[in-house]
Amino acid sequence: MARTLGYPSRRAMYRAMTARDLQEWEIDYAIGPWDEERADLRNGILCSLLDACHRAKGQPRAPIEYMPYTTRPARQNDTATMKANLAKFLKCDVKNLGKNHG
Repeated sequence: MARTLGYPSRRAMYRAMTARDLQEWEIDYAIGPWDEERADLRNGILCSLLDACHRAKGQPRAPIEYMPYTTRPARQNDTATMKANLAKFLKCDVKNLGKNHG
């Protein structure tokens, strides 16, 4: 997360952020990841689309089959996980999300 947000290290990020800021970023990431995993998914979708366009018969491969995993990861955004993330979000002071808490 530190690298994605432009900090030179995790320690620098922890010094610059309040616990509240870090919690907000973690919730944001849990709702919609924005790292290389997400980029791999986008590429997998494009590969699956190309496969579907050029396949003579049969089902095209799923996007995850084009992602660079040795095994399929467990699905992270199941209903229970999404409800838990929403509950975390709602526990925050929604009016003050994104404001400087320091």
